Amino acid sequence: MQELRNRRVFRVLATYAVIAFVIIQIADIVFPALHLPEWTLTLVVVLLGIGFPVVFGLAWAFDITEKGVVRTPPGKKIAEDKEKPHPFLGNRSLVVITAIAIIIAGWSWVKRPPAAEPITSIAVLPLENLMNDPNQDYFVDGLHEALITSLSKIGNLRVISRTSVMQYKEHPKSLDEIAEELNVEALIEGSVFKSENEVRITAQLLGMKPERHLWAESYDRELKDILRLHSEVALAIAAEIEISLVPEEKGRLEKETTDSYTAYDNYLQARFHWAKRTKESTWKAVDYYKKALEIDSSYALAYSGLADCYTVDAGGLLGISIEESDEKTRTFARKALELDSSLAEPHSALAQILWLHDWDLAGADREFRRALELNPNDATSLRRYAWILPVMNKPDESIQRINQAMQLDPLSLITNMDMGALLYTTRNYEAAIEQCLKTLEMDPDNDYSRHWLAMSYLIMGMNQKAISAWEKNEATWSTWYLYLAKGDLKAAREMLENEIKEVGQDRYEFVYWGFKYVSLGDLDKAFEMFDKAYEAKSPWLIYVNVWPELDPIRNDPRYDALIRKLGLK
Repeated sequence: MQELRNRRVFRVLATYAVIAFVIIQIADIVFPALHLPEWTLTLVVVLLGIGFPVVFGLAWAFDITEKGVVRTPPGKKIAEDKEKPHPFLGNRSLVVITAIAIIIAGWSWVKRPPAAEPITSIAVLPLENLMNDPNQDYFVDGLHEALITSLSKIGNLRVISRTSVMQYKEHPKSLDEIAEELNVEALIEGSVFKSENEVRITAQLLGMKPERHLWAESYDRELKDILRLHSEVALAIAAEIEISLVPEEKGRLEKETTDSYTAYDNYLQARFHWAKRTKESTWKAVDYYKKALEIDSSYALAYSGLADCYTVDAGGLLGISIEESDEKTRTFARKALELDSSLAEPHSALAQILWLHDWDLAGADREFRRALELNPNDATSLRRYAWILPVMNKPDESIQRINQAMQLDPLSLITNMDMGALLYTTRNYEAAIEQCLKTLEMDPDNDYSRHWLAMSYLIMGMNQKAISAWEKNEATWSTWYLYLAKGDLKAAREMLENEIKEVGQDRYEFVYWGFKYVSLGDLDKAFEMFDKAYEAKSPWLIYVNVWPELDPIRNDPRYDALIRKLGLK
């Protein structure tokens, strides 16, 4: 110990420790500002730790004197009272270095940002197509959707729907603005580059409260090996943000869907066209799903995709009969579940058929709940589910479900539209007006939202505001409501009767004609239309116990008989 003191080893080590502390404090402040990865700070700490024994050895072997660095002779004895102040390791130097360390540490503590919030919500921004080839958009968008779908299977994580995040592809904004609009704590950015038989996918995870770089990785794969890549990335992100996975969730993430890259490529093509939601693109999606199944007949996701295509809008988009839509949806959804019972989407498709085609609310309720157990982040299922709950006399849960859909898909036009309509349906008229005005800011030409805005005004006695709203609508059906709001019942009746003559027998229109006859005060004609709707199995008749404009018929014995036939009482 005396020799260590003689060679000033303790003083050197103390000085080194203080300087190392200063370096770490400076790095902790500067590195985040330079957006350096988190491992760089760890590297500094490790290197300083490695330097400790090195400094110990140098302090033992050498000394700094006025003549420079010299080897310390063994057995050196220093007379402390005659010792000159050391040029670098003197007491004054130590005091100054220590003071600097204390000042930096104190400033760092005062300026340190608040502790980061745990990450429970995330948005995957559109992946960048580094090929600069529009013909590869389907591939990039498909991988983007697959990553969102994989993350959505994690119950403790709120994942923003693809509908909302895709808007930033055409209208990019700063990361802060995006995180604020979507109300998320983290964002994922990434890119895709494909060359012949190889693909490179990069992804990075950014915390936003506060903003910080959390994780980044590049994945180089042959095309045939990318079938589970999105699940691999999702698992890495879950580990990084310390989200615990129950065994079922982990199993769903690790489950292989197909072993054929060609089938998978056709599936990605189908999803790309399906997302456009036009008649032509939907039929293209059907063709690609069938091509995928020709290659791999056990590809459950392709069957699930076909069920989605045929169930949309009760068959209206494809232009086929409701019977064909019904049959194909059931067949493909059940086949998908037979092959893979962990899929959520087929349950949602079956629920829609049970709800609108069979009027089986209990069955639809069961299927929707199962779909949401398997995928709690399915905004589409939440939005659809919200529509059957008022019919089941659960208006509060309906608003709760559509609010959940809004949290997952805040920029979706259809979700915002449905929110306004459901608020009207559940008699929250003031909230309906506020929501419809918000939706019209997103889409000023939205006749659907403007109609529910006008209906809310009308039922609250604000006739002039209702008239002004309907006058802005371009849809011809708004003219009938204008007559109604202005009190011109004669013109309204004439227009309705002409419409019935022109259209003839229409399973969808019977219900709406019944609604209009109620508004005209002709209950006999109204129930005549409702009876025809019942015989024709009109999907929307199931809402007869919901719409506020039908309140005038609630005490009529014919209404009681109708809802009994529908199984609503």
